[in-house]
Order: sequence, then C-alpha cells, then structure tokens
Amino acid sequence: MAGAERTDLTTAAPTEATRDQACSRGGSVAAAGHGPALDVQGVATFSRSGEVEITIANGNRVEVPVPGGLKASSRVFAMAQQASNNGGSRVTVEAAEPNVATGKITIWFNTNLGTGATLKVAWFVIG
Repeated sequence: MAGAERTDLTTAAPTEATRDQACSRGGSVAAAGHGPALDVQGVATFSRSGEVEITIANGNRVEVPVPGGLKASSRVFAMAQQASNNGGSRVTVEAAEPNVATGKITIWFNTNLGTGATLKVAWFVIG
C-alpha cells in the first residue's frame, strides 16, 4: 500500500494513510479516544445529500425526497448556494424540516418565490 506516514491521534503511533488509491465502500471506522473517526483528504461523496433548484412561482417551501428515508434521529442541513433577488428582497432558507413518515425534507424559505425567481439549495442528512 502506497502512502505517507502520519501519526494516529489516538495512540501516537505511525500509521499508513492511503493516497491516490481506491478504498472499499461501506463498513465502519472505529476510533478510540478523541481522535477523528474519519479523515477525508480530497473529494467525498455522500448518498444522502444533493442540490435542488427551486423555480416555483408562488410557494415558500419545497419537498425533497431523501434516498434511504429518514429516522427520528436524522439531522438535516440546507443552505442557499447563491444569492437570489426576488423583486428586491432576498430569498433565504429558514428551515430544513425532516418528515420521517414521508422520507422527505421540507425546505422553508423566508418569503414566497416570485415569478421568474430561482434559487439553488444544497442539502445534507446525517443519521
């Protein structure tokens, strides 16, 4: 395994870190103590995240289905990916509300989106 030597924060012993190699998918990472359970260097891909472009003309929310559904312990984050001017006022994300029964996130905005207004929103689910 090609890699660079680094110090494991839980034991202070040298370990191998993979670089430019494919690693198996799935599984879990166990970490004793207070060291990081996951250290990603490079691009990470998550199956329970995405981006939605809102173009509806008269609503202040949008529902987004989440692959794998949601649990009561799920935590949802959503953030606008651009500034959106809606007839002179800013459209912002007010809340991201998980609905366990439907497996969808409802993303709420501070105002109704007007005709022609668009807004890209990224979302992410933990748990």
